[in-house]
Amino acid sequence: LWELSPNENTNVLVSKFQKQWLAECERAEAANKKAGVTTKSDTESMAKTPPSLLKALFRTFGRRFILGGSCLKIFNDASQFVSPLIMKQLIQFVRSQHTDTPAPLWQGYILAAVMYVAMLIGAACENQYFQNVMTVGLQVRGVLISSVFDHAMILSQRGRKGRSPGKMVNLVSNDAENLQRTCQNINTAWSAPVR
Repeated sequence: LWELSPNENTNVLVSKFQKQWLAECERAEAANKKAGVTTKSDTESMAKTPPSLLKALFRTFGRRFILGGSCLKIFNDASQFVSPLIMKQLIQFVRSQHTDTPAPLWQGYILAAVMYVAMLIGAACENQYFQNVMTVGLQVRGVLISSVFDHAMILSQRGRKGRSPGKMVNLVSNDAENLQRTCQNINTAWSAPVR
C-alpha cells in the first residue's frame, strides 16, 4: 500500500482536532463564566454549557467537506439539469432536418459536444464528491476513535466509574461510524428534493 500524505495521517488530524477541541472547551468555559455558571454544585453544573463536538469537527474538517463535497455536489446536480435541456434542443435539431429549412449541421455537433461535456463534468464531479466525503467521513471516524481511546487510556479507575467497557466500545465503534455515515449522506438532505 502507498503512504498517506502527511495531511491525511491520523496523528496530524488528531492534533488538528485536539487544537480545535481545546479552543471549543475554552469558548464554552468563557461562555459559562460570562453567564456566571460554576461547577461547584450539581444544580449549577446542569446549566453549564458543554463544548460542542460538532463545532470542533466542523472547524477541523469543514473546509474540505464544503469545498470538496457540497460544491462538487452542486456541479453534479447542475450537470444533470443541463442534459435534458440539451437533449430537447438536440431533438428539435433532428426534427428540423426533415423540414424545408433545416438547422445548420454545426449546431447539431455543438449540441452533441455540449451534452458530452456536461455528462463528463457531472461524472467527474460525482466521483470527486464521493471521494471527498468518504475520505472526510473516514477521517472523522479515525479522529474520534483515536481521541476516545487516548482519553480512555488516561482515565483512572475512579474516572471510569459509571462507564462500562461496553459503553466505551459503543462510543468508539457505533457512534463514530454513525458520524462517518452522516458525513457521507448529509448532502442528500438538500440534494434529494432538487433532483
